[in-house]
Amino acid sequence: MTPDTRHPRLRCTPVLFTKQFVGGLLVAATLTTLTTGIMTADALSGIGSAATASTHAERVHPPRAGPSIGDLTQVVGMVNTARAGAGLAPVAWDARVAVAAQAHSADMAAMNVMTHTGRDGSNAGDRLLRAGFDWRAWGENVAAGMTSVQAAFDAWMGSSGHRAQILGSFTVIGLGAAQGSSGSIYWTLDFAR
Repeated sequence: MTPDTRHPRLRCTPVLFTKQFVGGLLVAATLTTLTTGIMTADALSGIGSAATASTHAERVHPPRAGPSIGDLTQVVGMVNTARAGAGLAPVAWDARVAVAAQAHSADMAAMNVMTHTGRDGSNAGDRLLRAGFDWRAWGENVAAGMTSVQAAFDAWMGSSGHRAQILGSFTVIGLGAAQGSSGSIYWTLDFAR
């Protein structure tokens, strides 16, 4: 089933996507819309092979407060705290990765659609290259409807597929956020190495 993210209910309901690309293979993130209109993915194992994530409905409610995007770089501390708890090395903020993430958030906000695909057909790998980051592997989490960095991060950590990206074998991250005309904030967390 193809997600219809133009549906008004989806523009105001928080939703999440995740995608990862390693060594020429898409290894996570084919997502479908269920009757609730919420899209999530489960973590995949076996990075060496292409796979499609299983799907299930998961409702994630944003805080009731108005938009307060805040300092996007604070996500580094959140990610590194989660990684330390799992015994993993920290990641660093990379301005080029943040440029790619911000550009994609602005693109989603302009379209009022949450997607991994840019209006020009680009994916996160394409956008990272445009921003000057020559990647060996990349991953991307997107969300819509959360009104703060903390809320977006908490939603991603509450989803096994998104948490797997946060705890993945990446070395740098960047976060972007932009508000669409619908009032929804579109979030992009890009990972790379």
